[in-house]
Amino acid sequence: MQKLVGRWAPLLLVATLAVLAISSVSAMLGDITAHQAVRQERRWFQGAPVTDLQWRAAESNLKKALGYSPSHPDYLRGLGRLSSWFFSVSDGVGAETSASTGQQGLDYLRQLTGQRPYWPDGWSDLALLKSQLGEFDDEFDQAFANAFALGPNEPQVLLTLSNTALSRWSSLGMASRQQALQVFARGLQSRGAEMRLLSVAEKYGMQKAVCLMAAPEKVSGRVRKTCAL
Repeated sequence: MQKLVGRWAPLLLVATLAVLAISSVSAMLGDITAHQAVRQERRWFQGAPVTDLQWRAAESNLKKALGYSPSHPDYLRGLGRLSSWFFSVSDGVGAETSASTGQQGLDYLRQLTGQRPYWPDGWSDLALLKSQLGEFDDEFDQAFANAFALGPNEPQVLLTLSNTALSRWSSLGMASRQQALQVFARGLQSRGAEMRLLSVAEKYGMQKAVCLMAAPEKVSGRVRKTCAL
């Protein structure tokens, strides 16, 4: 038996190394492909218009990346976030297409939150996309609450939740509104989010209301100046 094992050991080693090499190459190809979509999203964050052509190129890259590394959490999140960006496409699309794309995005984000239930970003992205689709249900409330509970000190989570609440305030239930007020208060204390939060609030005509949640002794001088505290 030992002779048999010894005879096959080199072949088993070679096979194992081959599998590991293929896995490493797939992971590398996935990261390279996904990086192109990440660079495009960074431009959108900086204010560049979201065109249909750019959006579809980013979607293609992320789907290819997911093909190299199925169930990769970063790629699932990227595809979910991409569905939210679809609502900003400047070329204009039909409502039916938007709904279909949004539902696909929800599927990706549900997979993500199932795999990484302690990632606040996945929950905040899910809440944002559901709000864009007008789905203010128990899943929305839970996603919003989970995101804040898991990421109360994460600037991007606070900004995503704030944007979600401010852009759809009239559609929020009382529980979500109360939660949103806590998000605003925490966001105004965040050195990485406070001024961007006030900018978003101004965009939706709610800056004065958000300023009411500022605790003068806990916010920066810039917040106190903007809110005239």
